[in-house]
Amino acid sequence: MNIARNQKGQMIYLPNLSEQEKEKLKFDRFYCPSCNEKMLLKKGKLRTWYFSHLSCYQHDKQISDIKESMVHRNGKQALYQWILKSTSLVQLEYTRKNLRQRPDVYCIFQNRSYAVEYQLAALDVNMLVKRTEKHIDSSDFPVWIIGKQANDKHKKRRSHMYPYKYLQDAYHDLPVLYVFDPPFQMLEVLFPLATFSANKIFFTHSFVFPSTSFFQALEQNKFSFSTETIQKQWVKEKKVYRFSNKKNPSPLLQFLFSFFPKNQLSVPFLPPTVGVPTLFSFHLYSHCIEWQLWFQLLVLNSLNFGEQISIRKIKSSWCQMIQKGLIQVRPLPLIYRTNHWDALYAYMVYLHHLGLLHMENGYIQKKRIEKKYQRMEDILEADRKISAHAFCYLKNQLKIMVQKKEKG
Repeated sequence: MNIARNQKGQMIYLPNLSEQEKEKLKFDRFYCPSCNEKMLLKKGKLRTWYFSHLSCYQHDKQISDIKESMVHRNGKQALYQWILKSTSLVQLEYTRKNLRQRPDVYCIFQNRSYAVEYQLAALDVNMLVKRTEKHIDSSDFPVWIIGKQANDKHKKRRSHMYPYKYLQDAYHDLPVLYVFDPPFQMLEVLFPLATFSANKIFFTHSFVFPSTSFFQALEQNKFSFSTETIQKQWVKEKKVYRFSNKKNPSPLLQFLFSFFPKNQLSVPFLPPTVGVPTLFSFHLYSHCIEWQLWFQLLVLNSLNFGEQISIRKIKSSWCQMIQKGLIQVRPLPLIYRTNHWDALYAYMVYLHHLGLLHMENGYIQKKRIEKKYQRMEDILEADRKISAHAFCYLKNQLKIMVQKKEKG
């Protein structure tokens, strides 16, 4: 712990003290600003100076960081120093009275208070919600930042999904994930593009260096990505799915097989427009191929030419599938502006763009039947083309959203 109160009631911040000053203080009495328990100023073999509770068992576990890692401490201090360049109203481990919660860094900038949390380990979703709500109840704007070590598994613009419960849409119509690298003093702002499956997501990113204000970094919306690089990886994942042996199909796929037996529903020859990247798909655990297949088979293909179906009815069917657990939604407690329905709606808009269906006045109508392929090499080539087109379309949609945000 980096902060404590001395006998005079003054707050002592260790990062602001020299080694000599810390040596002089080590025999003084200190008290925890959260629980008023007695504390000692210590210096371990592996750790720098820190305050420790005399009786750690009497201290609330949720605000105790006696075993806090050096990496976490260094990360918090690096963020503190960065924020200090923009505002002098910044404190490490500030505790609000009667709240029993202490953000890693607390600051005030332009009459707005921020609670900055630097997270290295996985945090239970319920605890994430609880801590976020406490910050909001205190009129503090919560900002969750992931340590670089917690997100270092991402390769080729694909990441495992553990950190993505920390997605937030505070400044954007699309959410962002902030990843901080203390040694290089660099913030990486990740913009999720499309979820392929429960454990794989594709994203674009932007790097922010300390020369930029911390608060400007939070509003960063300039991103760039190679459509070709992401598209190749997406097609590769799709090819693996086509050829994978579905001995244990998902509940959603089993549900579809109940309407269309395996001899009719051939996974290797699924249409290339099933399993394309769409906006807002990060809301879903379900595989993109499977929930898009549900829409094409049980909604679009059930229509005769000229027949219409209301979008409201489609939404009702979609919500029923979610209630039954056949289409699974990912809990994202920091996302407020979008929801799981936006993913399906974005997919329908893309099919409208392709000319497969027509959307107008709250209804959709089938326009044409998608070409069927007999040879695997032909369908793999179609996958490549449609995926490249879908990513270009997605990139343009993102640019439009950012431009509207900047104008607004």
